Amino acid sequence: MTRRLLPPVLAFAALLGASRPVSAEDRFARILLIGDSHAAGPFGTTLDALLRDRFGPGMATYAVCGASLRWWQASKRPKLGICHFIKPFGSAAKPGNGAAPADLPAIGDLLALRPTAVIVALGSNPDGTSMDDTITAGAELLARLPPESACTWVGPPPMPSILQRVDLFYQVFPEILRRGGRTCLLIDSRDYLKPEQSSHDHFYGKPAKEWGRAAYRTITAP
Repeated sequence: MTRRLLPPVLAFAALLGASRPVSAEDRFARILLIGDSHAAGPFGTTLDALLRDRFGPGMATYAVCGASLRWWQASKRPKLGICHFIKPFGSAAKPGNGAAPADLPAIGDLLALRPTAVIVALGSNPDGTSMDDTITAGAELLARLPPESACTWVGPPPMPSILQRVDLFYQVFPEILRRGGRTCLLIDSRDYLKPEQSSHDHFYGKPAKEWGRAAYRTITAP
């Protein structure tokens, strides 16, 4: 079951001081999705296509294989593999990448664009040697998000290779929120995928695309 830690529409309306419900078009006027190899694969490309098709060029996805929470925030990010899916704001709604890895902006530059909605699809790749390192890195990222941005976190899927760590991530997520000082809609990816559907450490084909569709429905729900 998806964990709604705060009704995002109500939170967004309150932050803006709105006297009327915020429309989906306003709430998703500028969407930023950052992620790792899952977001660079069929899950992320499916989610990006659905959001881009509905809300237009105000959608941006930056996903790099091997990326972790701390990697995204590093001032000098070490080079990772060539696997990526990057479609900046203003990209056309067509398959494929819209930019090269060399064009990947710093997270601070992306957040300076004041996205109205931020989707974090991270947590599969470790930060440090303990879960406390993940908590710290996650809290630091959340603390950097613009306060008016609606936040959604797509948690890691149940990969057999790291199943215990995935379960631990969901256990400590409330502490990530507490230390980060904000609320966020959590999508528990274990609700949509089974370990046996994976290729040990990734999900492909129909399961991954269904995961992307399920995330889209949850994120855009009233």
